[in-house]
Amino acid sequence: MQEEIEIQSEDSLHEVPENYTRYLIFSMNDESFAIRSDLVTEIANDFQIYLLPFVPSYVCGLINQQGNPFVVVDPMVMMKQKAQNSNMLIIINNNEQTNDVAENLCIKISDILDFFDIRQEDLLELKDEKDGVCFSATLDWNGKMVNVIDYIKILEKMKKDFCMEEKKLQ
Repeated sequence: MQEEIEIQSEDSLHEVPENYTRYLIFSMNDESFAIRSDLVTEIANDFQIYLLPFVPSYVCGLINQQGNPFVVVDPMVMMKQKAQNSNMLIIINNNEQTNDVAENLCIKISDILDFFDIRQEDLLELKDEKDGVCFSATLDWNGKMVNVIDYIKILEKMKKDFCMEEKKLQ
């Protein structure tokens, strides 16, 4: 009977309080970032990345995850910073379940730091496009301001850049 109580209390630690959203805090190089945890399908390590020709430099290649191709992106390179020396990936949940490879996205990361619950009204929305090509907001994580990755912005930039690459090849 005590075992059941311990399991119930352990489960309650994992529940997100009402009016809060859980974020996964992770690092890329030495900087901390966040993404909504409900967008994360899997955190993976050591997938073989298949290189692709004629793609923007921030596209690392493709992985095969359960028979589905996923584009691997290094947001640090997208932000014109040093590429990450890591094989850890966050596989983004594609609710649309389209067969468009460009919709299947992985973000290259360095390390997992924390799961953090925050009220949506405590996020600082970024309105200015120059604030980050792949950020939607910032949040205060233990006294440190952390940029929140917006995977839709990454997909939009990829599609735009892939169109530009295609025009260069013609």
